[in-house]
Amino acid sequence: MLQYRVGINKTFVAAGEGVKYGDKVIKAVAVYFEYLIFDKTTGEQIFFSSEDNEYPEPQLIDGHDLDEYFSCNYDREKGYVMKPTEICNNSRYRVEFRVNGHPAHEVYYVDPFAKNEIEFYEKDNVLKSEFIKILKDNPDKFDIPANVNARSFCYDYNEISWSE
Repeated sequence: MLQYRVGINKTFVAAGEGVKYGDKVIKAVAVYFEYLIFDKTTGEQIFFSSEDNEYPEPQLIDGHDLDEYFSCNYDREKGYVMKPTEICNNSRYRVEFRVNGHPAHEVYYVDPFAKNEIEFYEKDNVLKSEFIKILKDNPDKFDIPANVNARSFCYDYNEISWSE
């Protein structure tokens, strides 16, 4: 039996022709969140599971996709903010998130070669400080309606390591 957590990237698209970044033009920036789910009554962490020979599939929590539990929004002062939604606040589960990659390290990236806002051909990992700087230094490109509740184009599944 495979046990895993769900990870979701949140993508901020750049308006117009994008943002100049060194010798490249950024069409989008993204951050990868891993979600942790806890039973509010017992405090136990809840994991998704699937048979070892099956590919993990998205599952619902209280009838909702995990992507519905937080709104990831562009913020001129902080770069971005994650806000719990009403679904999160009313859930019988406590859902948390962390910026996390696979394997476990923070993942922020820029996409300089996207042909459109959902195709990622080559991604350059960047430090959190650079990611935030790109967002904050370019409000004319990122403070747009498309980045109110940034888009989620990618789900991932992080297998549980029992040494955690």
